Amino acid sequence: MLKKIEEPAQKNYFLLLTEHESKLMPTLRSRLMTFRFDSLPDRKFSEKAREFLSAKNLAERLNLAKEVDPREEDLRLFLKDIYEQEMQNLSQSSGLRLSAILRVFELLAANVSANRALAWLSVQWQN
Repeated sequence: MLKKIEEPAQKNYFLLLTEHESKLMPTLRSRLMTFRFDSLPDRKFSEKAREFLSAKNLAERLNLAKEVDPREEDLRLFLKDIYEQEMQNLSQSSGLRLSAILRVFELLAANVSANRALAWLSVQWQN
């Protein structure tokens, strides 16, 4: 398993979800990129996430993405809400959509602006 995680096939992502990160083997944790989705009481982006997911076209998604505050914490909440809602409503496009959300985190880690990252997500989103 470690070999597969260290050298995944192109365009493959492994998602390990846990509520107890400390119970994962240290050798496994050292090879993973961690995204913490803490339970936060403020769910102000839930409605925006729902609107983004149900947008009928690219223009609608781009307009919704522009409304998201680009501060890291707010952006993380928005992406978390999109991720959670997509996980609850899995479809044939979910694999591509979940990969796109993870790619946004990579873009942000590479210092791509939040607005550009969300615009990229809007374009990548498959209806």
